[in-house]
Amino acid sequence: MYVLCYPGWRRPKLVYMQGAAFSIYPVKKTSEKINEKEEKFMKLRKISSLFMVAALVVTILGGCGSEKEESGSKEGKSADKETLTIGITVQDLSNEFVANEKTVIMDLLETDEYSNVEVQFLDGANDSAKQIQQMESFMNQKVDAIICNCVESTALAPSVEQAIDAGIPVVCMGTDVDQQYGQVWIGSPDEPGAEQAMQYAIDNTSESANIAIMRGVIGHHAEMLRSEGYEAVLKKYPDVKIVFDQSANYSRDEGMQLMETWLQSGTKIDAVVCQNDEMALGAAAAVDAAGLSGKMVITGIDGVADALTNIKDGIMSCTLYQPGDKLATTALEYAVAMAHGEKKEETTFPQELVTQENVDDYISK
Repeated sequence: MYVLCYPGWRRPKLVYMQGAAFSIYPVKKTSEKINEKEEKFMKLRKISSLFMVAALVVTILGGCGSEKEESGSKEGKSADKETLTIGITVQDLSNEFVANEKTVIMDLLETDEYSNVEVQFLDGANDSAKQIQQMESFMNQKVDAIICNCVESTALAPSVEQAIDAGIPVVCMGTDVDQQYGQVWIGSPDEPGAEQAMQYAIDNTSESANIAIMRGVIGHHAEMLRSEGYEAVLKKYPDVKIVFDQSANYSRDEGMQLMETWLQSGTKIDAVVCQNDEMALGAAAAVDAAGLSGKMVITGIDGVADALTNIKDGIMSCTLYQPGDKLATTALEYAVAMAHGEKKEETTFPQELVTQENVDDYISK
């Protein structure tokens, strides 16, 4: 009787064969050899296992060490700069100018400078009551600072006052409330720009022109100041006739509808002076649809991309460019600084007249 031992078998097999291709040993001798081999194998297996465990321990410890270091650097960064929460409410995100300001702020939040700043960005949707609720929500959450682009100056004034009384700094971006409570305003002076727009309309028609005025939201900071700018110029031209003076709430759609109504009245209109580009674009669309493009002066304010394109194409006549990117950048910078207790002052950027002659300079900005 023989024992057949084949690699992979844990125990010898008893076989009755001769001349097999496998190694064949007598039972007794084979048992001794197998016992010796199993003993050596078990020793090697134990030693190998010990090495594997040791290597695993080293790997785990090393991995934990590197992870701890990376986490420590992140924790160190957070420790150096506490997380701030800024509440932001804007008048209407359907307005291209306001939407562009949001884009600027959101892009800034992706930079290292504002890595520890979180914002709650809310749309007032041209509704002062909704914006008041948003301000109350910010105060209840005890945010570190508020940026407010007010729908209505008078309506939002108590909310701004309450926030400041509660120790929350307020930055008014673009539009301000009608009283000073300690808020910081960042914007473009509205009277000078409005004066330029009205003067342009008269210079490019006549001193006895029929002019229609399209106002923004009644009671809005810019609506009031731009109206004052118009009046300052009109006092010099007693023969200019204001044939229409109505609000389209800074809306492109409402501007188009209002312009269609004016055109249907049959009243002669030489110029349409609009208090922002959205309304001017709506008015221009209605004029163009009526086949009257280029036959009346249409002015806007803001310098948004669509308005610049319309001016280049000769559909709109002019706009007053105000740097929304600078307004947004400065507003966020000041809000963070004021949340840290720094003092900031009112900061303004002038509006610039844009016509077909210089529009390319602004399109490239």
